[in-house]
Amino acid sequence: RAAARLPVSGFLGGLLGQPHTVLPYPILPAAPAARGEALLCVARLGPLKGVDRVIRLGARLGREVRVVGEGPERAALERLAASLGARARFYGALRPEQIPWAGSAALLLLSRAEADGSGAEGLGLVLLEAAARGLPGIGCRTGGIPEAATLVLEDPERDGLAMLSGALPEPGEVQTWLKKTHSPESCVTTLKNAVPPAVTGL
Repeated sequence: RAAARLPVSGFLGGLLGQPHTVLPYPILPAAPAARGEALLCVARLGPLKGVDRVIRLGARLGREVRVVGEGPERAALERLAASLGARARFYGALRPEQIPWAGSAALLLLSRAEADGSGAEGLGLVLLEAAARGLPGIGCRTGGIPEAATLVLEDPERDGLAMLSGALPEPGEVQTWLKKTHSPESCVTTLKNAVPPAVTGL
């Protein structure tokens, strides 16, 4: 038996079924990263991660694309970048402290799902990690991504051009949003309300 079902997103809660309570993923703001113009994408390089969408946006905007991660699609993505004349840099797998946050304008996670809806992102933790550093996390309406994204694109390729051509939220605004939605305090409050004290010890 479970004392409570505590998914980190409403999307995952829907997969679990009722009853459930969404438990915010607790994350603290860090020192803001110096803003630049590059588009940052941190993901496993697989067919559903939408890294190709980020590369296409970067090519159309004439911006550097920083791709962090490894996976079976890397060679195909490198060929795509070359064919589009995109300024794409592939870093491979990096430790969290090595991710090139500084010099980036935003982090993009534009994942897809399979035709039957499977394979969708449960949340998109990297979006919150970007927000902790004051960088907007730009996502699309796939799985739990909208619940972790600072900004959500209805159509990744069409709307991305307009959004990235305009002014993005300032670091302080992004971190204020993060505190409201994913603070450790909100996590503890949710946990206390959802689980009997005898279980949590809180």
